[in-house]
Amino acid sequence: MKKIITLLLLFTISSTSFAQCWENVSAGTLHTLGLMDNGSLWAWGYNAAGELGIGNNIDQNTPVRVGTDNDWSIISAGGEFSMALKSNGTLWAWGNNRYGELGDGTLIAKNIPQQVGTDTDWEFISAGFASSYAIKTDGTLWTWGQNQRGQLGLGNLTDRLFPVQVGTATDWETISCGTSHVLAKKTDGTLWSCGYNMFGQLGLNMTFDRATFQQIGTDTDWDFISAGGNHSVAVKTSSVMYTWGINIYGQLGDNTTNMSMVPVEIMDQVVVAEAGFSHTSAILSTNDLYVWGQNNYGQLGLGNTNNQYVPTAVTTLSDPVKLVNGNRFSLYMDADSYLYVTGYNQYGQLGDGTNANKSSFINISCSTLSTGEVAANSSIKLYPNPVRDELNIAQETAMQSVVIYNNLGQEVLTRTIGENQVRIDVSQLAAGLYHARVSSESGVQTLRFVKQ
Repeated sequence: MKKIITLLLLFTISSTSFAQCWENVSAGTLHTLGLMDNGSLWAWGYNAAGELGIGNNIDQNTPVRVGTDNDWSIISAGGEFSMALKSNGTLWAWGNNRYGELGDGTLIAKNIPQQVGTDTDWEFISAGFASSYAIKTDGTLWTWGQNQRGQLGLGNLTDRLFPVQVGTATDWETISCGTSHVLAKKTDGTLWSCGYNMFGQLGLNMTFDRATFQQIGTDTDWDFISAGGNHSVAVKTSSVMYTWGINIYGQLGDNTTNMSMVPVEIMDQVVVAEAGFSHTSAILSTNDLYVWGQNNYGQLGLGNTNNQYVPTAVTTLSDPVKLVNGNRFSLYMDADSYLYVTGYNQYGQLGDGTNANKSSFINISCSTLSTGEVAANSSIKLYPNPVRDELNIAQETAMQSVVIYNNLGQEVLTRTIGENQVRIDVSQLAAGLYHARVSSESGVQTLRFVKQ
């Protein structure tokens, strides 16, 4: 005889989340891509042009899986389009295609990933506002899409609908796209730029646009580069960080609002740095995160909306390993692959299940999303779904425990069961997506359910 147990939930939110699985993230203008450690691809935020790649044009405020493939390896979110590489070296793109940024020879937008050509030797990608950049395993650089400011580096202002090789050099190593300007680094440690230059963001001590790549100075010890909206960031092998370009919001971090046409030294001990649209972040060798620049939507994660003109420590986080800055929003990953987000969220680009802006970093869990629904032939049943008042979970063998998590990966309930059926009162839960993790002698299974 099955025993029915009614559990009254005690809604004390725990700050402990279970194991995370984000491997990489990329922020576009208003959307975000996430790569899991199992090779699956997820997307959320603005989707008017199909840049999420999920087969529709509906905005999403929680991560949604892109297809079913598990062989994605590198991701890059652009203005209103996205790019990604698979582990077999193929290149894929989707979203807006107004300027040919998808590289498929058309100007037609796509809302699911489309392969770019048939080559299998792509190694590195970077999506700009409406321009695309990729490096092959042989060190050649290829560009396509919008070229209004010469940002493709081809010596002209003609948009391109297919990938076109830039010159004949075979020593390109990495590239980073801003709104309409580009930074690139070669294997010899030299730094190069091209495109829009009204604010000196090319670092050439001038303000004329350049339609071919120009070397910035003569130094050969550049290590890390990042192009923002109209400013640039680079770090040398000595861990010294430099910034240049527009500075109206203090995004250069030199305690002024004066633009700079040449690289300006800002701080040392920098491991990695990231330029957003009008703000900047850096991780130091001390494992501290520093932020500065525009903060009107809380994108600096300091708990306020005050602009910062010098690097300012974020004291609420620890062990940062990766930074990603979008257009007025920011993402950060720690050593345990936890993902934290803050800033502008009108289109759900933070992925927290709301469209409310945040001025402090909050956690976005992915492990609940990766489990998916249990198989149709599974012995475990969860009903009704969606649920309003009472949730039933049943299976043929006795359950050892049921743990319920909210969509942030936070534990809201833990119960030891010892029975094969349980009825749970969920009437006090806020509406939204939840996950029930059921443990038994036969293993652990996670089921999603929606609380109405």
